[in-house]
Amino acid sequence: MGELLVDSGCREVASEYFRKVPNQETRIELLIAYDYWKPAIQEMLETKLYEDYEDRLIITARQKGQSWVESEYLREKDRMGLR
Repeated sequence: MGELLVDSGCREVASEYFRKVPNQETRIELLIAYDYWKPAIQEMLETKLYEDYEDRLIITARQKGQSWVESEYLREKDRMGLR
């Protein structure tokens, strides 16, 4: 369903849909796959799965030319005292 929302241009609604996926790992994977960087960072840090998905987030963002994602992620991680 979320994929259909993205394809139809309803990115905000899709983001909310992805954030309601019950499985934490699936939720984070979907957010990263569809370039919802800030929600992905929030989910990773809130669910304490940041170590599992840190490399995937940074590598995917770099491949898509989104260099700001890494600095945003590290800033949020510092803010939460996780680094």
